[in-house]
Amino acid sequence: MSKESKLLLAALGRLETFETETIERLTRLEENLRLLRQELVGNGRPGRISQFETLVDQVRTAQTRERGLVAGISLTISALAALLARWMQP
Repeated sequence: MSKESKLLLAALGRLETFETETIERLTRLEENLRLLRQELVGNGRPGRISQFETLVDQVRTAQTRERGLVAGISLTISALAALLARWMQP
């Protein structure tokens, strides 16, 4: 076997090793991406984004309820103040 043939076989061996390692790394990367997608979006269970959206909706609902309550209390106090002011006039 000539020197060139040996070099070619060695290069092919290194290329096959590189190809195998690259395929293994890509497989692990695909699996990690799949797990990340499941964790973020959810796979039959709420993921982080779904939980976050639910919490945001709950906060918005609570804020709306509190604003209504504050508006009602403000209206009541204003009405009582107006009645007292009218009643206290000579």
